[in-house]
Amino acid sequence: MADKGSRQERQALPRRQSNPGSKAEKALLPAVPVSQAEVVPGLTEAEVAKLRAREEGEEVVGDIVEELVDRVMDAACKSYLERQCIPYAVNRARETILHVVQMRFVPQDEGEPHLAEDPTWAEDEEPSPSLIDTWAPGAVPVRCEPCLVERK
Repeated sequence: MADKGSRQERQALPRRQSNPGSKAEKALLPAVPVSQAEVVPGLTEAEVAKLRAREEGEEVVGDIVEELVDRVMDAACKSYLERQCIPYAVNRARETILHVVQMRFVPQDEGEPHLAEDPTWAEDEEPSPSLIDTWAPGAVPVRCEPCLVERK
């Protein structure tokens, strides 16, 4: 029966020309509607409608379940944060008080014993002067001493 219905629908539709002239003419031709019986072979339109209704119902149920899961997760997260709020605040306050007390009672630094005898604290020797670079004579101005002898 589906074949007869689809055959009748095909006969009722306007036939397309086998070779329309230009691209503009092709664009002006109306789109041929495709029947549901042709889209899903082997199923009647009623069966396709039932399947679509079932799919829509499943989508609605999926949306409801997703909303419920989101609400439960939000409530669980909020409950967890509320339970952890007081212990966290107490822990941070304790750490802050300990830091303040430690800053107040800083132990005195005794220094290093026998500092004068320790060779690592001795003054370094003066470094030896480096050799003059071959490029340096032209870069450093030279002062000449005035001549004391007169020229003849």
